[in-house]
Amino acid sequence: MKKIYMINVSIILILVLTAGISKMPESRQSQMKALISDRICVLNDYYGGKINFSKAKELLESKEKGDILSSDLNNLKNYDSTDIEKILSFKIKDFQYKESSFGYVQGKVKILWRIEDLNKKYSYRQEYEFIIETSNSSYKITKFNKI
Repeated sequence: MKKIYMINVSIILILVLTAGISKMPESRQSQMKALISDRICVLNDYYGGKINFSKAKELLESKEKGDILSSDLNNLKNYDSTDIEKILSFKIKDFQYKESSFGYVQGKVKILWRIEDLNKKYSYRQEYEFIIETSNSSYKITKFNKI
């Protein structure tokens, strides 16, 4: 009887641990996708006039660091009521990443853009490479470049 009880407990533990381990990468991937999406939304909200510079800066500082943060802040400062394209929607596709033992994740992502400019609406795909630093369950984008 004790033996059957121990076998049942062991099977349940194995199932619970396996489910937890298999769920972990998906959660991490979801967090990184959300981080990239949030960055795009902050930039689009600023360029669309929905938020001011100080709010955009605050939001970007929570999502980026290093060269990409400096570059984005400089672009925001240099923005001068020009007619730029408006992002109608976007979808993250083909998200691939590889974890490093040095506290960062490196990967590639394809984004499907739906854009509107002064004359028309159009769609296109663009592939990007990214680096996201990880520390204490916190993620920050440090690189995001077109390929």
